[in-house]
Amino acid sequence: MEETYHYTFCDACNQVPMCGVRFQVKEGIIVKIENWPNFPNSPLCSKAYAMLQRQYHPQRLLYPLKRTKPKGPGDPGWIRISWDEAYEIIVSKLKEVREKYGPEAVVFYVGDPKEPRAAVQRLCYTYGSPNYATESSTTCRRAAQLAELLTYGFPTLGNPPTPETKLCVVWGTNPAWSRPFIMAKLLDAKKRGVKFIVVDPRRTPTAEKLADVHLQLRPATDGALALAVIHVMIRDGLYDKEFADKWIYGFDKLKKYVENFTPEKVEKITWIPADNIAKAAHLIASHLPVTFLLSPAGTTHNRNGVQNHRAILTLIALTGCIDVPG
Repeated sequence: MEETYHYTFCDACNQVPMCGVRFQVKEGIIVKIENWPNFPNSPLCSKAYAMLQRQYHPQRLLYPLKRTKPKGPGDPGWIRISWDEAYEIIVSKLKEVREKYGPEAVVFYVGDPKEPRAAVQRLCYTYGSPNYATESSTTCRRAAQLAELLTYGFPTLGNPPTPETKLCVVWGTNPAWSRPFIMAKLLDAKKRGVKFIVVDPRRTPTAEKLADVHLQLRPATDGALALAVIHVMIRDGLYDKEFADKWIYGFDKLKKYVENFTPEKVEKITWIPADNIAKAAHLIASHLPVTFLLSPAGTTHNRNGVQNHRAILTLIALTGCIDVPG
């Protein structure tokens, strides 16, 4: 049978940012995935290439299974059942829990993909439970988005450099692996002379190829690092005073709060030398306008995640580079 090519988009990031995929079909089977030639969002990342495994992995579940033996060590005794039987079991168990413990004893949770969210929300409401959750609220972007809304009033993970940009802060994300189409733009910006500060515990390809300063912090200490940079910016007069006076609510309280976050003290928390923290603050102030790229999840997977993320956003706000070209 003749091999044919077809075109689609990768849905691994929930149709965002719509990366183009060209796939090869032979005898009704997809045999190859590659970049859609000349498509704007290119090249593909590993998630797109993993679609073949998701589609054809021999252990992929294609039908309901029922356990026939008690939980514990050994064979669970899975047997295949029909969809009708599976639905009957689910309905009977949900009714049993509601009658015995009340509807609030059940959590309705939607993982990926996100398409079932609306239907499950209606089911949750109809069932009478107040407990609806998604992967975004527990393991993905919701905490970061909450910090953004509290700090800026709108959601943002930043923007890649434009021709006006002088410096870009890449914090907690590794676009060399996760967003190659963005990484290409960053490499072009590097060639134009844009400076880069990369914050990541690991020595990633992004840090190796871009960083003028790599702040290799102890995991989960992002907030302390951001507050130490803010401390230096305020101490050395490196922030945009006019912008702060006009737009930053509670600046005096922030100024007092960060007095305790000296680079020397934060070095013990983050494992980053105090001189490097001060160097980063001065590099930012001397290369305006500045832009930033943050992770949707990397800075918030800890006990103080929302506030850690807010500290980073506040650092950027102190430069005054909001609604400014570049």
